[in-house]
Amino acid sequence: MADYGQLIGGIASNLPAIVSGLNQTKQAEGLLSGLEATGPDKISPELKAAYDLSKANLNKGFTAGEENAFKQDLADRTKAAYSRALINSGGNQSQAIWAALKSMNLKALNDFYGQNNAIMRGNRSAYYGMAGNVANQENIKQNMFNQKLIAAGQGLAAGRYNTTNAATNMGNFIKSWYGMGGNNAQPEMATPQQPAQQSYEMAVPPKWDASGQSPSWMGLNAPASPDFPENYTSPYAPFAEEQ
Repeated sequence: MADYGQLIGGIASNLPAIVSGLNQTKQAEGLLSGLEATGPDKISPELKAAYDLSKANLNKGFTAGEENAFKQDLADRTKAAYSRALINSGGNQSQAIWAALKSMNLKALNDFYGQNNAIMRGNRSAYYGMAGNVANQENIKQNMFNQKLIAAGQGLAAGRYNTTNAATNMGNFIKSWYGMGGNNAQPEMATPQQPAQQSYEMAVPPKWDASGQSPSWMGLNAPASPDFPENYTSPYAPFAEEQ
């Protein structure tokens, strides 16, 4: 009888590897699906807020309120200075006083807008630095994401390979078991027919007798050979004698 216990044991011994390969494949597929759905990690909210603020201030200097307040203060101070200078001059030289104040105001305006440009340059520098930080963080997160994709892909390939390899091993075992007829019992397998062997006599070369005729068991009547001496013995004699 075939040893079916051996068959069952062989199948059972390969099942854990198949199940493990299937689980590994499923886990890798789930990981890949999740990665594709979410994409790379996002930058932190704090960094995003800082970037947005720096971008909003990219081309800004003094605010409109600060500029209006400066101009109003300048006008008030100019008016007060003009009145004092005009009183002190006894009402004379108003044109000279005004020209002097106008020059002073022009310098004040130049200083103000110089400071405004300095603020704008600072804002641009802050934006470019923040943009570089954001790009660097995004590159880091993208590289991490790519590594996760590669790892998941390798896990998927390994899971599929392990599953296929284990299933192949099981298939080979089953084929081997049937090929052996269940532990060499071969109860249900037809015995292959062996080819008929040639008779020993047919395999032995002919021995020529002294008359030059081939032996009678060859069933041949060869012509006499004038080259054979009367005492000639064929080199095949030992074989012929064994028959």
